[in-house]
Amino acid sequence: MSTRGNDAQDAGSKWNRLYGKTGMNICRWTAPWFLRMGGYGAVVGLIKEAEANQWKSRDELKDIQWRKLKRLLEHCAHHAPYYQAMFREHGIHPEDIHGFEDFSRIPVVTKQIIQEQGDEMLAKGVKKETLASKATSGSTGDPLITYMDQQRIYHAWAYNLRFNRWAGYEWGAKVASYWTMYDTREPEDILAL
Repeated sequence: MSTRGNDAQDAGSKWNRLYGKTGMNICRWTAPWFLRMGGYGAVVGLIKEAEANQWKSRDELKDIQWRKLKRLLEHCAHHAPYYQAMFREHGIHPEDIHGFEDFSRIPVVTKQIIQEQGDEMLAKGVKKETLASKATSGSTGDPLITYMDQQRIYHAWAYNLRFNRWAGYEWGAKVASYWTMYDTREPEDILAL
């Protein structure tokens, strides 16, 4: 004998089974369309790239990394005042960097350098107001502020989606995230708010 509550529960279970089989697949195929329609078409290409890269060989990935790193190095040498000066000071020319081992010639960029020279590390013509910023808590002293352009944010979306898929979550799956930041202010300062 079935009660009304059991009927609703049975219907919900049927929906969940159906959604589990088709709903995730529908989201997987319609989400790119919604991204394009919402003005986020660039993300779709990056998602495809992230998905394809996971199946490449170690040598293929090293080649991709090298090409992207070389392109970044050349961009910095031509457009970022800090790197132009640093390369000049150390006699480094991007065309002389032929492999990962050559990178040992480039001085390490420290947190202090980023804090002191951060604006000079931005490419000429880039306005900080157009970038997203991230900051560390500053628990070891001054916070470290970094900036990201829209392309970097899109990369993060694409690779986070791939990581989530590795964990078994498809587009359309309900996901809850929780994290915290510690408030480093003194208790009396917080209570004064």
